[in-house]
Amino acid sequence: MMLQRLSDWTDRAARILLVPIGIGFILIVFLGVLTRYVFETPIISSVELARIGFVWAAFLGRRFALSKGSTPSSCSFLTSSPVAPRPSCCW
Repeated sequence: MMLQRLSDWTDRAARILLVPIGIGFILIVFLGVLTRYVFETPIISSVELARIGFVWAAFLGRRFALSKGSTPSSCSFLTSSPVAPRPSCCW
């Protein structure tokens, strides 16, 4: 019971945090490109901030996908491939 409440709480927290982190990641990349190529003065830490935002969005997205039962995998990609690689890659 307590673990279910903890799981529900972390699921809600992941959903709440995923949207601002994703929007922030997109804005940082856009502003980094804009300042580098238009104003010719890059934001020094934009690459690091974008990388950290992407990593957090990936892990929170994975948590959200796990709670919904839809996990990305290479097997879903390989099911549309020819028959030969299926037995060696998917179980």
